[in-house]
Amino acid sequence: LETSRTVKLKEGAYFMYYPWRRDPQLCARAAIIIRHRNDLTHFSRFLKIRLAGDNQKLYYQAKHDGLVFETENSHYFVGRNASGFGDVSLLSFGPSNQLRKDLMSGIALVKDTRADPVALRVVLEFQGGGSIVRRTIKAAGLLSSSDPTVPEEVRRCFAITPGLNVPQLRPYSMIDDIYTQSPAV
Repeated sequence: LETSRTVKLKEGAYFMYYPWRRDPQLCARAAIIIRHRNDLTHFSRFLKIRLAGDNQKLYYQAKHDGLVFETENSHYFVGRNASGFGDVSLLSFGPSNQLRKDLMSGIALVKDTRADPVALRVVLEFQGGGSIVRRTIKAAGLLSSSDPTVPEEVRRCFAITPGLNVPQLRPYSMIDDIYTQSPAV
């Protein structure tokens, strides 16, 4: 396939930030590792639900493996949960969502920890290559949205600013929406 060739994204470690559905004061920071192999671009996404830096209490973890495709400067990450659940995820980043050189926003279609399908605003931030990979995976976890390690551009992507004509997404669960719109039985 023409779209399965090696993409232009840098090989190395990335943070993926997204709003935490259960608490609007928190955001999740996952680690994504991108590698170019045999004319394909592979990724692994590590999700650890614990407070960042807390090595003691791990609530949930998952690893998604997949491929990155590129068309007209848009990037699509199609992955599958390798941790036994097998659910498929899609991350989409377009050229107009480049916030700065190593930071871009997009949309994720994933399942939450209860296996409900959700659409989320996500931000991808390049961290580097080589020795930074282990530190990036270790830094994955839940953070306060006001944590100083969360870039200001990330906070702005998650906040709805009155008066701006920029579409923003809040965490959205299709299942919750069905329940709130269905008549009581």
